[in-house]
Amino acid sequence: MKTRVLKLKTLAILLVVAVVSICLFTACEEKEDIGVNDNIVLVNETSIDNNTKLILDTLFSDENTNIRQMQGDTLFHIINDMQGLFALGLNSDVNIDLDNNCIIWGKVVTPNTSCAILSNNLYYDRLDSSYRYEVDVFISKTGYTALKNLYFWGIYSKTTQDVSFVLKLK
Repeated sequence: MKTRVLKLKTLAILLVVAVVSICLFTACEEKEDIGVNDNIVLVNETSIDNNTKLILDTLFSDENTNIRQMQGDTLFHIINDMQGLFALGLNSDVNIDLDNNCIIWGKVVTPNTSCAILSNNLYYDRLDSSYRYEVDVFISKTGYTALKNLYFWGIYSKTTQDVSFVLKLK
């Protein structure tokens, strides 16, 4: 009986060592991948107050008929002034410094009701001095079959360079 318990303990220790080894190997492998992209940096969003965030969440949503009726399954726009917001249907002033910032926003149409925006980020590539805005969308295989509009937006320091758009479906 003691030898059986000893064998089970030894087996348990070996399993723990194997799992820890796999985790360490995976962590090292991921770190190497990150090192390859040291030239690409995440551009931080500009902070805004909660009231402005709520207003923009409503503006960039299905509640805004101006945006909802825009043609195209994928939209991507950069707004550099208040007139751009008023053209979209904003009916009050918001606390955003659009002299030094811009709003990047867009819409993606998905095939069912269980899809979601996972992330939306602006990246700067130091090697070729370019900007890339990436939107990761989760496309569910379940859910009601119906087109769903997903909206994204963010406020960033103003840039005079073009920003490329990348949509990643997962």
